[in-house]
Formats: sequence, structure tokens, C-alpha cells
Amino acid sequence: MKKQERLIASLKQLGLEEKEIKVYLAALKTGIAPASKIAQESGYKRTTSYDILNGLKIKGWVHISFLGNRQYWAARDPNQLLTNFKRQIKKFESFIPGLKTLKSKKPKIKVQFFEGIEGMKTATASFIPKFTRNTTYYIVSSSTHLFALDFDYWLGYIRERAQKNVKTKMIGPRSKANLKMAGNPKLLYTVKFLPKKNKFSGGGIIIYKDWLLINSPREIISILIESSELTWLLRDIFNFLWQSL
Repeated sequence: MKKQERLIASLKQLGLEEKEIKVYLAALKTGIAPASKIAQESGYKRTTSYDILNGLKIKGWVHISFLGNRQYWAARDPNQLLTNFKRQIKKFESFIPGLKTLKSKKPKIKVQFFEGIEGMKTATASFIPKFTRNTTYYIVSSSTHLFALDFDYWLGYIRERAQKNVKTKMIGPRSKANLKMAGNPKLLYTVKFLPKKNKFSGGGIIIYKDWLLINSPREIISILIESSELTWLLRDIFNFLWQSL
């Protein structure tokens, strides 16, 4: 994946659309410049770029400067953006107690469905607040199709899991992705490979505490289930298979 593509994929996680990211990156490259120059750098028409710049200004990603009677645009410095994000997070944290009082007392949803790449990321990221030290994360997957969707994101997720000292046990085929994970001791990843005769569909199952996540990278959907009984059963099946390999 090229540097520009990696930046676009990363900034999408902050809620920006691809066209907004391209215009912001163009503004970052050109420095203080008229909309026409930023449009040329981004590859969009001037009118399109102008509309996008206005949207980015509202979001705080760019600002306007005037030299004489001429209007110029400039991208916010990344460090300034980081400061703004930290300020917003701190402000949001102060809202949490009030928001919790509005939360419905109805029984929580036990099954959730997610679609699209971002949906799959959201489903997987829901495990992060649940991670506790010296626990085990169980996976049955080839990882190949999942990593093909966004390699950098999934690798970052695995690293974050390891930083929280969550060990991973995986059962899957001898794929390049699985070999790469198993070959890095810092990732706390242990893999047992299925015999070559056992063909793997490409989907995956994750078991962690009382949560079960079923991924279908080809169909780009995820199903998240909270059930102590189901996870207990599947963990027993996993351990039985693990011991037999």
C-alpha cells in the first residue's frame, strides 16, 4: 500500500470522506494558497474543491487567510489538530455522566450485525475496552482475506491487543498472514496450523470472554454475540481441537 493510500485509510477512521482527505493533504502540500492551486493539487475541479474546503473549515481542518483582497487557504498543522482532538475528548469525557443518565434501562442487545469494512473494524474494535491483562483471545481464521481488506489496521489492532498483554491462540491454515503473526514474539501470538487437506473457507471466529465475533471478509459482514453459554461451548471445542493438532 502506497504512503498516500495509507494516509487516506488512516484519516478515514477520523470520520473524513476520501475527497475531504485528498483536499486536506493537497492543502498541506501547497501551504498557504488560493483554492485554485489546492484544487489543481487535489485533482478536483475548483468549485468542488471550494465546497470541500468550506466543509473542512467547519470541521476545523483548514482555515482562511487574507492577503490584501485575496482569499487564501491553509491546512491546520497536524500537531494543532492533535491538540484540538485532545481538547474535544476531554470535553466529551465531562459529558459522559450526563449521557449515562439518559441511557435506556432496557436489556442490552445480545446480537449485533455489522456491514462493510468500517463495520467490521467497529465490531472488532468493540473488544478493545474489554481487554484485561493475562487473558486469552481465541481465533479460528486464515487471516488472509481479512488482512487484504486493510493490513495496516488489523496489524495495529493486534499490536494494541499485545500491548494490553492479551495472549492470542489461533487455529488456521499455513497462510502468509498467519506465519507472519506467529513469527513475531512481541505480538503474543501462538498458532497451530490445520493439515493441508483441511480446506478453509476464509471466514473467521473470535472468542473472548463472553463475546463471540463471526467474520466473513468475502461478504464483508460481522456478527457480534454476547453469550456466556455459547462462548463456553466454543472455547471447549477450540481447546479440544487445539490439543489434537
